[in-house]
Amino acid sequence: MTGIRRPGPAPVAALLAALLAALLAGAVGAGLAGCTASEAAPPADPALTVRPGGPGGRPATEPPAPAELSEADLDFLEHMIDHHGQAIELAALAPGRGEDEELLALAERIALAQEAEAAEMRAWLDRRTLPERTHAHDAQGMPGALSAAELDAARAASGAAFDAAFVRLMIRHHEGAIEMASERLAARGDSSVARLAGSMADAQRIEIDRLRGIGERLAGLGG
Repeated sequence: MTGIRRPGPAPVAALLAALLAALLAGAVGAGLAGCTASEAAPPADPALTVRPGGPGGRPATEPPAPAELSEADLDFLEHMIDHHGQAIELAALAPGRGEDEELLALAERIALAQEAEAAEMRAWLDRRTLPERTHAHDAQGMPGALSAAELDAARAASGAAFDAAFVRLMIRHHEGAIEMASERLAARGDSSVARLAGSMADAQRIEIDRLRGIGERLAGLGG
């Protein structure tokens, strides 16, 4: 009767060596995979924050805002708050005086948008550390500013006369706001203020196009 042959020492040693090599290869592979995943997805930089832009703007990733605004930031925000106040005042005259439905809808939109922007600008000034101001600003000296006489004439107008005056005055006022925004964009300061200035300029260019379209249509109807 033939007995069962058992493996000698040499085959057993070879088998153990093969198993050990396989275990080492698996461990190295897992380590490399972990390193690759770590390199492919680095942790987020805690110094960066995502904050919304101004009305009409898009969220952007940027460093936290500085504690102090620049002189250009202050000039822009303080003047633009007053400038918006005039546009809001003119737009508030439209209900009850204007007669064109498209113009009345645009006037309402302008008032709502600029009220929101003015509130946001005031909030920025309230929560920042402001340097001492050595000069006052004059609302009447701003680009596109409306005089008291022009606002009084708009109050006294109605119907087609008001619509024509509104288109003319608001276009000029918006062009002044774009000029002010362009001056801020050419200066240095807080990037969030620059982003708001750019957003305002873009929105008001669109509104100028609409106002011109309304004015051309009304002129055609009057002719």
